[in-house]
Amino acid sequence: MMDPNINTSSGLWITIILQRLDQLNSDELKCPKIHPLTILIALRHYEKGHGQTRRLVWTPNTQIVNALKEAFEKQTKICPSAGHSYLMAVSVGESMQKNICGSSIKACEAAAAMVLSTVNTEEVEVIIFADSIEEACISNIARGDNLDSISAKIAQVKQRCQQSSGRVSEDLAVPFKWAASRNKRFDVIIVLTDSLTSCGHMHPAEMLKRYMRYVAIDEYHLIVVGMTDNEYTIASPIDMNALDVVGFDLHTPSVIKNFVNNFQSDPSMQTDNPDEYVDLEEMENVTLY
Repeated sequence: MMDPNINTSSGLWITIILQRLDQLNSDELKCPKIHPLTILIALRHYEKGHGQTRRLVWTPNTQIVNALKEAFEKQTKICPSAGHSYLMAVSVGESMQKNICGSSIKACEAAAAMVLSTVNTEEVEVIIFADSIEEACISNIARGDNLDSISAKIAQVKQRCQQSSGRVSEDLAVPFKWAASRNKRFDVIIVLTDSLTSCGHMHPAEMLKRYMRYVAIDEYHLIVVGMTDNEYTIASPIDMNALDVVGFDLHTPSVIKNFVNNFQSDPSMQTDNPDEYVDLEEMENVTLY
């Protein structure tokens, strides 16, 4: 974080750091260069007061903590809208309580930050899901929510699932089943899950194809993010409109943004033949790295 020999309690250093953080509100450092999640991870790391090996130790300064919080909140509201319609599906799987990539932030909080920054700039519907449509919760997350309120709403659904079954399992086909059952059309579907990327009786890629046909979607983007490291495949390996992200880090938001804004729809995945389905046996034997 900084040289331990530096007296971070001195007014001079506090002033310098606060001035640098204030630059986050300038035109030069807006959304295209710094994602809100980057600031959040810095905030959580700074609040701990030490590095991973504890060789670096510091006393968190209240002014700096508050400045980081303010910068995070402002940064979630300044990204320009791309005009897409989003479905964001957040899993409440057990591993969402793990830290991501050795950082000081849990997967569930990173997911909440992703939802917050998207809700504030795009047309978004958010569901929180486990292993059935019945348990999928249409959240009332909207503009005006903050990180704490979104995290609390996600935690409430997890607690309800635990009370009903004792253990939280998940089926990643649920978001597509949910959207199809309500005849909802989305340009972009982002699934934020843990490393336990399990399936129910139908593979998520197959459910996605059926959903596309049911609501007649010609162009779409699917992003499935395994927030903790794991080797898996959810999207069809032959689907150029789908992206599997294995493990979440600081580069993930920009990868997702570039994929959504710059990628062209793959015409080979569009079909009018209702009998043409994905070869599930072949697909499940493929692992993306």
